[in-house]
Amino acid sequence: MTDVQRLKEEVLRLNKENVDLRNQLSSFLNKSSDPRTPIAFYAYFGNDFKSMPKGSTFVFDVVETNLGNGYNKATGIFTAPSSGLYAFTWTVQAAGKHVVQPINSNSQYGEINAALMQNGAVKGVIVADTETKYDMDTATAFVVLETKVGDQFQIAVSEWDGQGDIYSNNSNGRTTFSGFMVS
Repeated sequence: MTDVQRLKEEVLRLNKENVDLRNQLSSFLNKSSDPRTPIAFYAYFGNDFKSMPKGSTFVFDVVETNLGNGYNKATGIFTAPSSGLYAFTWTVQAAGKHVVQPINSNSQYGEINAALMQNGAVKGVIVADTETKYDMDTATAFVVLETKVGDQFQIAVSEWDGQGDIYSNNSNGRTTFSGFMVS
């Protein structure tokens, strides 16, 4: 077999492989944008935690629902698998006592702001702030947004460093993040 013949066969093989890959990609894109395919996620912190500094992303470690596989529990980011109208909700629960070891008796009680970010832009903000010992404060928001495939959403501390401790347990309430495609 000559070099030219080998190259022709290689080109034919690569062309077939290219067609196969295009078909696989088309099939994947059609499935992920199929309006009958549900997209929804629900995640929360598995334990109480210390407040975080400005710019920190909440990385919710327990994922109860992840239809469409858009939520990444390693990064805390939801990536929209298809374009459409999405609804998001998030909750934070500030603790009015020190609940996370080691306890710093000089620190303030729980206070945190939590913003829903879409591709780095703030789309909604909540604040939970305790003022006295044994006080608790919960904040929840609900936002509906137009979304393009690949848009990324996360909850982040947006305005100032948080302080104190934040609840996420069955007794005092969970700090959560969830969303779903409306249409």
